[in-house]
Amino acid sequence: MLRILALSFPLLFMFTSIASAQPGVLLHDNGPFITGDGLQVCVDAPGGSNTSFPTGGTTAGIRTDWAVNRVVDDFTIPIGQSWQLEQLRWRAYQFDTLYDSELGIAFVRVWATDPQLGGDPIWGDFETNRYVNSTFAGVFRTAESAQTDCQRAIKNVDIDLSELPVLPAGRYWIEVGLDSAIEGGLFSPPTEPRLPTDNGLELNFSGIATTAMDGGTTEPLDFPFQLHGEMEVTPTRACVTGAGDCIDATLDNCINIHNGTWNYLHSCAEVGACCDHADGTCEENVNPEDCVGTDLIFRGGQTCASIPNCGLSIGACCFPDSTPTTCQSFVNGQTCVAQGGSWHLGSCSSIDCDDYCETARTIADGETVFATFGYDTDGEVTPNECDNSPFIGHADAWFRYTSTLTNADGLIEFSLCQSSFDTTLQVYQVGISTTCNDLRATAIATYCDNDGCGAIGGPSHLSVPADPGDEFLVRIGGYDGAQGGGRIRITPIENGIGACCSVAAACRVVDESECSIQ
Repeated sequence: MLRILALSFPLLFMFTSIASAQPGVLLHDNGPFITGDGLQVCVDAPGGSNTSFPTGGTTAGIRTDWAVNRVVDDFTIPIGQSWQLEQLRWRAYQFDTLYDSELGIAFVRVWATDPQLGGDPIWGDFETNRYVNSTFAGVFRTAESAQTDCQRAIKNVDIDLSELPVLPAGRYWIEVGLDSAIEGGLFSPPTEPRLPTDNGLELNFSGIATTAMDGGTTEPLDFPFQLHGEMEVTPTRACVTGAGDCIDATLDNCINIHNGTWNYLHSCAEVGACCDHADGTCEENVNPEDCVGTDLIFRGGQTCASIPNCGLSIGACCFPDSTPTTCQSFVNGQTCVAQGGSWHLGSCSSIDCDDYCETARTIADGETVFATFGYDTDGEVTPNECDNSPFIGHADAWFRYTSTLTNADGLIEFSLCQSSFDTTLQVYQVGISTTCNDLRATAIATYCDNDGCGAIGGPSHLSVPADPGDEFLVRIGGYDGAQGGGRIRITPIENGIGACCSVAAACRVVDESECSIQ
């Protein structure tokens, strides 16, 4: 639900609060959240307090812990205006927390397309903490029948937006994720009263956007945030014309005169050529933040012609399936790709090819020694299993295995129980057409385990259904970045075969009829 305020007069707060100074003017207020009459007073709360309770619904709030769930709502910049946003004020609370407790971490992203329709945010990330401070809003979240319950103090959480470029007229979505040293979960109260046009969203850690709804009535929800900053004249930004040239232009001129694509973030001097030394490809008019990586070279304000040696730097070439060899040093990117390899800066003495999905190490039945010291993360850290834990899959090593079963409907047992660190285990069943980019894009790990060997904070174990010849990518990572060494044991178990244990004999793998006569 959009609630754009006129900008010719200040907005006066109609409730008692402990407020911090806001930079700039109030450009947008997304709605009220106070429903009490101001007569409820909580002991020790400065100046008394007011309440916010569900109106016609049951939801106390929407989970806003960034590693579990984030919340999103939209706003519109009117035609003829451009905004330099400086600060976001979000509202949040925790169970059983006092009015003077603070949060400490706030992440924010801004979208120019509806997150439900896909695409990427135009600004922000989950690495930069943009928290400014948090202050008591003078309001407690309560039930309508318990308005003297002072257990959920709502905070004004101020978040820095000063690095966000000037935004032209249009519709945007702002995404917020918070964190706190206090356990118990963080929640965002919805706007009150509820309206049929409310259209807030929530995103889980895998990035799937759904409508934010009341848990009891399923009615849609909105969130009571505020945006502060300054109005500016329409900015000029990089415009990539229909002919492929870059000129600085306004949004209107870019689209209507130059038939171009307008850049929200940068001028032509700031965008440039991005060379991928791993394969020799080069792309022009690229944002600098989209050209970051070990193998990528960026030249601001220039074309690909300014990087004549793109793809000719010497490095290490890793080969899938170790054909013709596992790794070859002193090869340039163009030659490596032409030979079917994957190029990396460095030499074979400094590169571990099984650190990368494309060049996973082929392993067989029995035990294989591995180590992940110094390995990077080359895949999604939130597969479909393992409860979408953000700590799964860090510092990963990749292996390729082909089932040696002779009959259908068997099992392949993958065991890391002889490992020395807190491992995570993901097994992807793959086909001929499956690429590592498919895995990175969809996190389609069919099977995932953490602590499967029985010890909390220990190694992993999986038993995976399989047929003869099935192919699997096996990804061994460390929980929350743990690294170490160990052994992976792979045991094929034919249909009808299992473990037979008795007092008189050691445990053996036999069929059920043989086990019954032991």
